[in-house]
Amino acid sequence: ITLKSKKKKMGFLTKLLALFSITSNNDYDYTMLVTEWRPSDCIIRGCVSGFNENSFNIHGNWPERNNGSWPSYCSSTPFSINSDTKSDLLQYWVSDSQPNEDFWKHEWEKHGTCISPAVPCDNFFKDTITAFKKANFQGQLENAGVYPSDSKTYNISTIVNAFEYSLEITCQYKNGKHYLYELTACLDKSGE
Repeated sequence: ITLKSKKKKMGFLTKLLALFSITSNNDYDYTMLVTEWRPSDCIIRGCVSGFNENSFNIHGNWPERNNGSWPSYCSSTPFSINSDTKSDLLQYWVSDSQPNEDFWKHEWEKHGTCISPAVPCDNFFKDTITAFKKANFQGQLENAGVYPSDSKTYNISTIVNAFEYSLEITCQYKNGKHYLYELTACLDKSGE
């Protein structure tokens, strides 16, 4: 190997390592607050007893990058919450299929550890719940005259126009019907 080819290989390796370090750290541009409409989740995927309430549920708050990638599993900080946080989670952020503790641990390890600057586990969950309450998806729908119903249907424009800001609205189709499934809001790093 000549000196020239070694330099080319080293240059390539340096660029590759730089690219890897950029995409493997916990830098992100915004978070996605993903919520699910509990009754639709139960119809589409099935759910555990007690999950099927007429309310939205937090699915997650996921750091995302503008290029479509996302950080995950950014540190080994253990999952640990206090009783106040657990009480709030049981009201706003429950699992549709697995034990809640397993679900919360997964959300913390995969997503919460990537919040920057780093926050304690309780803060990640409390801050997400605060953003969820502030978004008030259900209240905005009700203010626009949109209520849960097994018989009444709504035009998608009625749902879109119910919100003061842009959202990603996901519907699912099953048994000849479309169901409002998820509402996702993009939040800046301050949770706004």
